Amino acid sequence: MLTVLLEAAPSNKIDTLDPNRHRAHLRKRLQDAGLGDIPVIGGFEMIYRAHEKQWILHINLVIVGATGQALAKFQRSFAESTIERPVVKVPVKDRPEQLSYVLKFTTYHRPYKQSGSRKSQAMPLNAPEHYALVKWMSQFEFNDLMFLFNARRLGPAIELHGRNAQA
Repeated sequence: MLTVLLEAAPSNKIDTLDPNRHRAHLRKRLQDAGLGDIPVIGGFEMIYRAHEKQWILHINLVIVGATGQALAKFQRSFAESTIERPVVKVPVKDRPEQLSYVLKFTTYHRPYKQSGSRKSQAMPLNAPEHYALVKWMSQFEFNDLMFLFNARRLGPAIELHGRNAQA
């Protein structure tokens, strides 16, 4: 499971962040990394970093059956990012808990800068940021925030295609 930080914007520019601008780039990076036949399920989300006063558009990806070499190549494709720690890799240990993490909506922030793996306490968003987030989210349908690569949504289920489709 990977979390990829895609783009940042100042607190008053959340409307400039658009998941659709990143879909083709993500697909191309997956293919270039050798993951063209691997099922990938993801969800775009927004977080607020109060310390930097900025919004971060990111995506959580579950990559089914990829080799370590291909995952490393995909991660390296974000090395030029101006965002600190643009890719975070976490092995799947608790499927129900971690898979529910793929697409969620958070209305909290962590007011202090994260240092390493330690996170500061979560606090509710302040009213202006909460309003901005709800306004931003209201322009999208649920499907707009999903990312499926070698996978297809069939009602409530997802059908996997390509190598490791049975994983």
